[in-house]
Amino acid sequence: MNELIPISEHNGKKAVSARVLHEFLESKRDFSNWIKDRINKCDLIENQDYVSFANFGEPDNQVVNPHPKIEYALTLEAAKEISMVEGNAKGKQARRYFIECEKRLNEKALKPLSNAEMFLQSANIMVNHESRLSRIEADCESLKRNMDAIQEGREQALFEMNYLPLSDNGVPALNLRRTIIALANRYQNATQLGHDEVWNGIYQKLYYNYRVHVKGCKRSKGETWLDVAERKGHLEKIYNVLSELVKSIKR
Repeated sequence: MNELIPISEHNGKKAVSARVLHEFLESKRDFSNWIKDRINKCDLIENQDYVSFANFGEPDNQVVNPHPKIEYALTLEAAKEISMVEGNAKGKQARRYFIECEKRLNEKALKPLSNAEMFLQSANIMVNHESRLSRIEADCESLKRNMDAIQEGREQALFEMNYLPLSDNGVPALNLRRTIIALANRYQNATQLGHDEVWNGIYQKLYYNYRVHVKGCKRSKGETWLDVAERKGHLEKIYNVLSELVKSIKR
């Protein structure tokens, strides 16, 4: 079949230049008005039946065109409709040509693959499959390493907690505040809870056990809630609460 009107690729789809079609149909009308009229007459939808874009000329041209041409890329179906409504011999010829082009494209799409094409397609599928498997394996290995690190940190925290004094052993003689902070840090690592979540839980349990509402007290500038608890004489109660929490995860 002779190529009456060039068919090109535009955004991965077969397309026809509206300007080239206009010339083939030998329309006497100005292209700009002609294509706008045909778009309205055929109820064509932009970005579905056609796309428009500015043509600034050849890229090698050093002079920038301040008035670029507006080009239209038509789908084969849209080009066929425009040819049909042209109402002349050239329009009928173009319409039959586009019908034949569509037929050949459909036949090509339905044509059985040769052995070589089937082998190449299978090889591509296998390569893509292997690539996906490699990525999945790498992700699983990374996840496993992260889980192992978390578990190792938890086990280390549990081990270290065994060497920190709990309230069953009496109040430590050394710095009670330092012991509380160390115990809270180990508890946080063992449970994988956030810092705020751990301390909010401590203060809530402090209220339930002793009706001590530390966060209800007035806090001075730069003072932490633990500072407030220490100032109010509640460190031993916090130590007891924290000891209960630690023992609950060691069971």
